[in-house]
Amino acid sequence: MSEIKMIPVGKIIITGNNPRTKFNLDSLNDLGESLLSHGLLQPIIVRPKGEYYELVIGERRLRASQLKGIFEIEARIQDLDDATCMEYRLIENTQREDLKSPEKGDAVYSLMEKYPEKYPTTKSVADSLKTPVDTVYKWTRTSRKISKHVKSLSAVGKLVEDHVAQLLKYDHPTQDKLADVSIKHKLTRDQMRKFVKLYDEKPFSNLDELAEEAQGIKIVNIEMGTLSPEARTEVETIIEEKKKDEAKKRTDALEARKVARAVAGEELEEVVSEEEAKEAVRRKLAQPKIITPPSSQWQPSPPNFDELLIPLSVKADLRKKISNPAKRVELGQLIQEQGFDEWEIDKLLILAQYRTDLNLEELKEEVNIQSKKRKELKFLMLEVPYHIWETLDVETVKRKGPQGRLEIKATAIELLAERLKELGHKVLPP
Repeated sequence: MSEIKMIPVGKIIITGNNPRTKFNLDSLNDLGESLLSHGLLQPIIVRPKGEYYELVIGERRLRASQLKGIFEIEARIQDLDDATCMEYRLIENTQREDLKSPEKGDAVYSLMEKYPEKYPTTKSVADSLKTPVDTVYKWTRTSRKISKHVKSLSAVGKLVEDHVAQLLKYDHPTQDKLADVSIKHKLTRDQMRKFVKLYDEKPFSNLDELAEEAQGIKIVNIEMGTLSPEARTEVETIIEEKKKDEAKKRTDALEARKVARAVAGEELEEVVSEEEAKEAVRRKLAQPKIITPPSSQWQPSPPNFDELLIPLSVKADLRKKISNPAKRVELGQLIQEQGFDEWEIDKLLILAQYRTDLNLEELKEEVNIQSKKRKELKFLMLEVPYHIWETLDVETVKRKGPQGRLEIKATAIELLAERLKELGHKVLPP
């Protein structure tokens, strides 16, 4: 089925599977003005979802229409499976220069992870996108789905893309240890797949033994009494040499710890080898000596606000909305540490302005709670541009009093729902 018709925006659901995760409000506003002046040049693409429609392509056009009060949008309705939807979204977004390589890499790995039959390798994704495979490799090497350690191994050619793809479903620490073992045992692509499967079945087993099993090396336990005298003598000699070697390593480690304690002036119980002990000493000697001023009134200077690693636009908002310099620095540090997105930063600043009774930890918790609720919503959210906040603020105070300022977005959604009902459209339940 494929048809084009006008659909109420209230009947279109955004699932959040778009490779693009952030939208610039000013850019959306400009696009909305263009839609009002010239109309929609190309329909968006949706697929049926019960009484509603799921957006496949055209999220920017849909959001821009919504911002400008356009309640119906031209859409092409197609029956598409999940894999094809993801492919369409990736194809559309990879053509845009403002979509960053990590986002493209995340989307490529999502295709491989969710639909391995259709996209078993990075090359198969490149062929589907009609994009050079080297370009797709560059995207995947910056993906946030893989750990920094695995990225570094891939960059120097120690880990091939097929091996990396097998690690995507694990957290970063697990990726690191599985990658190291695969390199140590020089696992082939097929052996890597078998190794990962064995790990899933026996996650607490010895990884080296699992790797050897994946290579077809089976460890067999044989009673010493069943061996011939010659074979038993040879095995006992090997065992004795191994014991001597282990004893020497322990002795060297103990001597190294003694040296480390003598130089570093502290117990280094975590040091287990001579090399680690030497490294501990080197770090200790390299530490700069800190001289504390004699005055008891001396206090460490607060962090420099300008040195915080947050966007310039966020710093400007903090200077504009938070008058207390110390609080401004605290909020900036919180934004830097938590990695809040644009919506969460806006919510944090509003709370900091109007809920002066909340401390920093309570502000963080409140933002995280509201962000979680927002992400769990199953219906289309209204994104409110800054230049109409004043109107919404007046309406909110009139409805719910001064404390209602914290519910500006909720009020905006109510207003949209009322308007849609007036026009005869169905509205998704809150």
